[in-house]
Amino acid sequence: MTDMSRESYLAALKAIGIADSDATFDRLATIAPHLTAEQIQEALDDRQGSNIATPPVMVSGAYQLANIVPNVVNGTLQMSIGWRGGRTRDSYANPDRRQGDDCAKIRHVEEAISYAREHWDDQLIVDNWHQILEIRFQDPEETDNDKKPTTKQTVWLAVEGSIRMLSCLHKNGESWDEHVKVVTVDPIEVIELRGNHGIDSMNYCWICGAGLRSKTCDAGHGPKSIFGRPSGMRHPPLPQSVIKLVEQSGHVFQDRPAYPVSRKTLLV
Repeated sequence: MTDMSRESYLAALKAIGIADSDATFDRLATIAPHLTAEQIQEALDDRQGSNIATPPVMVSGAYQLANIVPNVVNGTLQMSIGWRGGRTRDSYANPDRRQGDDCAKIRHVEEAISYAREHWDDQLIVDNWHQILEIRFQDPEETDNDKKPTTKQTVWLAVEGSIRMLSCLHKNGESWDEHVKVVTVDPIEVIELRGNHGIDSMNYCWICGAGLRSKTCDAGHGPKSIFGRPSGMRHPPLPQSVIKLVEQSGHVFQDRPAYPVSRKTLLV
């Protein structure tokens, strides 16, 4: 076991990434500060491959996964960070019997969770949200090879309440900012935020921040159509926490659209 800060550990996870690369003692050690040298070597000696729990970076009672698998061509071991981590029931503020993953086949879960609590407990939170929203900011005036608006940035939100509840708040002219529990642009953190929750996605205009449906935003940016702006349901205005996070990266939205709130307005 070695002492490691959350920041150094998070950087090590990103360096390993989700793409397979050679599994070596030194590389595994960078994301397994909770293990002894003997335990690290034991994982590498298993030529059938294994799943090793590593400490969480955000959610108490969660864990990241180091996937170690043999290369089918030459038999060498490859490793990567799992695209989805694991959760114990302790990670939920109000757990029920459906929550919590089967950890029986995952090695060193308890050590991973304990390490995070001992080294950065003040930076861990418990899951008190109900939904993950993926907000994709796209430029309707710049298209990719498929002639679709280019995605410039993705932001993930952990929100309290269902999509329908948030929709009702907006219909009634109420803000849903207070229902946003976590905002992040870090895909490593999203691995833990997801837990047993589903992920819904919405597209917003990179130019002004209005809802983006098809190829044109609700404020009119994008290809002009003989039918005018997209009809039907509009996206709700972005939460202030999302706007601030995006603007911290240096991006500046044009004047926010002041389109009227309709009783038919829903999240789509």
